[in-house]
Amino acid sequence: MLTLVFLSCLSLVRGFPGGDHHGDGHDGNCVDISKYSDILYNETHHQICSFRTQRTCQVHQTSACVSVPVTECEVVGYADCTNEPFSSVYHDDTVESHQFVPKVCEEDGYQILNENHKTPVCQNVTKRQCDSKWVINAAGEKVWDGNENCQDVTYEDCRLVEVENPVTVPTYSCTDGAVLTYEVPSFQEVEVTGYKSKCRAAAYPVCTTTHVQKCTDVEFEDCFDTIDSFCMGGDDGMSFRIPYQTYDHRLKCIGV
Repeated sequence: MLTLVFLSCLSLVRGFPGGDHHGDGHDGNCVDISKYSDILYNETHHQICSFRTQRTCQVHQTSACVSVPVTECEVVGYADCTNEPFSSVYHDDTVESHQFVPKVCEEDGYQILNENHKTPVCQNVTKRQCDSKWVINAAGEKVWDGNENCQDVTYEDCRLVEVENPVTVPTYSCTDGAVLTYEVPSFQEVEVTGYKSKCRAAAYPVCTTTHVQKCTDVEFEDCFDTIDSFCMGGDDGMSFRIPYQTYDHRLKCIGV
């Protein structure tokens, strides 16, 4: 009897599994017909997010006064500012490139397996069939008195003869295919620091002799940073296709 044993190993191709099948009950007359599937893809969708910083400033103008000497004085104004830091965590995602080496399997030959099975061989046999005649003799005993109604009967006599039947089994050779480059998202978060400035109008005098109160207008800006997140890919996200192959482990065996 010809038995085809399927040992399906559907797995991601990270290495080349061997053809070892010891211990599965088919260590005898078997051929490894395993091969790899066509290239398949797992498709995922992810949004790739980052952040942008925008600074907004507001111009202020106010007066600053100081007592100065009466003798010639000039007032120099300036903005006295301090920066106050603030921080928060934002996405700073990237895309990484990976490589995948697929397996390409081609039929490279065949092996012959011999299957032994029994087939009937018949011939006609003729035998003579008769009715036996029995009578009672003088002693009261039952004795044979010949045959009657004889005729030849032909029938088919069959017996099982073992016959060898060769079976051709294809074999495969698998090699590395062209390298595929694909991309996967890399998610990470970073702490971003922004600054908010606080300013006040100030001045200092350049004076001579007597003092007089003089004023000047000072223009300055109060600024603050606005940090916003944004994501690319729309509602469905960006598409990432990751290739893989399955390994179909099969043995064709002659069993009893």
